[in-house]
Amino acid sequence: MLRRSAFFGVALCFLIAASILAQEIQRFGGESVRVSTRIAYFGKNSSAGQLAIEYGQPEWKDEYETQFDELTRGKRWRFGNNFWTTLDTHLDLTIAGTKVAIGYYYLVLERSQGDDWSLVLLDPKEIQAKKLDAFQAELTTGGIVVPLNWEQTEDISEKLIIKLAPSEGKLDKGTLRIGWGKHKLTADIDVSL
Repeated sequence: MLRRSAFFGVALCFLIAASILAQEIQRFGGESVRVSTRIAYFGKNSSAGQLAIEYGQPEWKDEYETQFDELTRGKRWRFGNNFWTTLDTHLDLTIAGTKVAIGYYYLVLERSQGDDWSLVLLDPKEIQAKKLDAFQAELTTGGIVVPLNWEQTEDISEKLIIKLAPSEGKLDKGTLRIGWGKHKLTADIDVSL
């Protein structure tokens, strides 16, 4: 009889714990607009490959400028809004001297304490296994780190703008351009065709 009551006691504890955990989980839903930028290559009768970035476009707010250092320096942070910003490439790339293999990546930005900027490409399987949302970018580790050039501009990008731009007259070259507020980040891209 004692065994049965001990079993029911343990089972009851598990049910209570599961109930408490279930109450802490909240659900969110809805639609959000995603923007896409890509470079696609086509042959006579087929595709020769492509690379594309999809992202949500957060709006710039004036108060961000006074908080920008505090929000970004020495941190990894969300790149876009809502779902992860993603890179899907059917071609091997070299971005700012860093090799990027064919694949699908979640993207975050990173700024060192010393003011170096980087784009970090994360393995979605690792992020999915940890059940991390993009707002938890600071909790991510590892990834492919791509250096970015930063400059401050006079013009303000009211929304995050990411552009994959093919180079004029050079089939296998392009540029990654990122603009948000008065901040501009760039990197050269070499495409293996």
